[in-house]
Amino acid sequence: MKRITILLVLLVLVLVGGYGYRLSQAQQAGSNPGSRMGVIDMAKVLSECQEALDREKLIGEKRQAVRSKLSEMAEEASNLRQELENVLKPGTAEYHKQLQKWFDQMALQEAYEKGQTQAFTADAQAWMEVFYQKVEAEVAALAQQQGFSLVLDKDRLPLTARSASELSALIRTRKVIYADSALDLTSQVMEKLDAAYQREKAAVTR
Repeated sequence: MKRITILLVLLVLVLVGGYGYRLSQAQQAGSNPGSRMGVIDMAKVLSECQEALDREKLIGEKRQAVRSKLSEMAEEASNLRQELENVLKPGTAEYHKQLQKWFDQMALQEAYEKGQTQAFTADAQAWMEVFYQKVEAEVAALAQQQGFSLVLDKDRLPLTARSASELSALIRTRKVIYADSALDLTSQVMEKLDAAYQREKAAVTR
């Protein structure tokens, strides 16, 4: 009986020791830098990186130029209409000539505005695709250097929502609720992106 008791105690010690070893290994794996997760504030990167700021300024200038051109075209159309209504006599050859010019001007204005809208959209998409690839590359490089195995979008929740259902949808789709500031790679990524952008600009001006 005593021998069985001793064997049972030894078995328990072995099991406890094995569990303790596995627990220790799991804790070490959990604290392994290679298993860390980081975050990046993509909204901040897209709005505050120097390349994004310069692009926003350039797009603003282009949009202003388009608005000015549309204003000129609208004024030309307005002048033709005024002439049709107040100067020319309906039914005359000159009236029909100016009427056709007015139609052409209106069509040209509409086509120009539509074309510019499509051009801005296509340009924005092309830039975003290239810029996002740059962000991915910088994030991957930093993650490998610092031992992060996964990097998520910080996904800030807007302070206001148009409705309760919209707020509920925003909350349900959030990816990160909390992340320690030590895991935030945003500033480092932005520094890398800005430095690379300055090198690109310098290369173009040579």
